[in-house]
Amino acid sequence: MVSLKTSYLKNIIPDVLLTLIVATLASGVPFEKILSEYPYAPTYPWHISWRMALGLFLLWLGAGLVFSFGYDRALITLIVSGLGFVAAHYWALLSLPASCVVTLAPLSYSLNCGKGVPLLYLDLGQVAIVITCISIIYKYKKAAEKGKAT
Repeated sequence: MVSLKTSYLKNIIPDVLLTLIVATLASGVPFEKILSEYPYAPTYPWHISWRMALGLFLLWLGAGLVFSFGYDRALITLIVSGLGFVAAHYWALLSLPASCVVTLAPLSYSLNCGKGVPLLYLDLGQVAIVITCISIIYKYKKAAEKGKAT
């Protein structure tokens, strides 16, 4: 019989590798140039972490979609890619110029780069944490109910 630790370790290693591969590949894709209206969009220092966050967010969404169809193995991918996304997202916010002030609030953050009213954004990092935690709770409640039924 395989121990629980060995089983989880065998499942986590491919997900960590997948997350690292997606982050590495995404850091080299100039999404800001692809998505920009301007033909020659400049590249800023925070774009590398933003690219990684975007790639990992898409991986996290895909894992969430697969998990929602009942493939429980995708929960580990959801957790690992979610942690990677959150790290890259906040790294992108920390990489903004010193003139920009980021203020975190529940499920949002405001960004003030010197002029005018601070802009309020939905904080997808916090949203990812909440949805991933809800998915974990759902899975273990479902497992507990299944155990009571037998």
